[in-house]
Amino acid sequence: MLNYEKKLHFDQHYQKLQKISATARHSGWHRAATLLLAAVCYAPLYYGAKYLLTLRPDLPLWRQAAFWFWAGPVPVYFADILYFAGGFVLFCWGGAKLGAAGAQNPGKADTIGTSPTLLTSGIYSKVRHPMYSAFILLQSGFLLSLRSLAGLVLALLVVAGQYANAIAEERHTLLPQFGDAYTAYRAKVPRWLFRYGEAALLLLAILFSTAGLFF
Repeated sequence: MLNYEKKLHFDQHYQKLQKISATARHSGWHRAATLLLAAVCYAPLYYGAKYLLTLRPDLPLWRQAAFWFWAGPVPVYFADILYFAGGFVLFCWGGAKLGAAGAQNPGKADTIGTSPTLLTSGIYSKVRHPMYSAFILLQSGFLLSLRSLAGLVLALLVVAGQYANAIAEERHTLLPQFGDAYTAYRAKVPRWLFRYGEAALLLLAILFSTAGLFF
């Protein structure tokens, strides 16, 4: 775990995710409630960000999109509906992945006085850094949903920043701590953050947004 993660008490959040994920696996109602909660939280954050974008000069992507209506001071275009839906899908996907990774990641109370364990099963058997990929999907999903050049640039910075975090964690924490065991694990699981389908979906979302600069 990196220093800034310790300061932000990530391990405490992991424990909460463990409890949520354990309940979700046995309750369809819980999954539906979680999705509803995500929508309730996502919508006002989205509206607030769109409102802030109306207060400063910004280049909206797909500028030729048809205008639909006003939501208070925020104009809503047809392209906004597509971006909102696409961003919400990425956001929920990232949240589900974060829960799955958090459910496997032991909290601080579970690791006191014990040797650190290298996680290689479950979601960690598919990608080496599922937590960072979950953050990318959560954060870039929201930023890309804004149909904004500023949002696109920030989303690209998020992707680059999380990749940098993964590189730093491998070099400065995991390799020194686990040595040959981590080297063998890295050879067995070559995918850094995303499975191929996830990487393709994220790349498609970024390319679609980038194309919007020209229309």
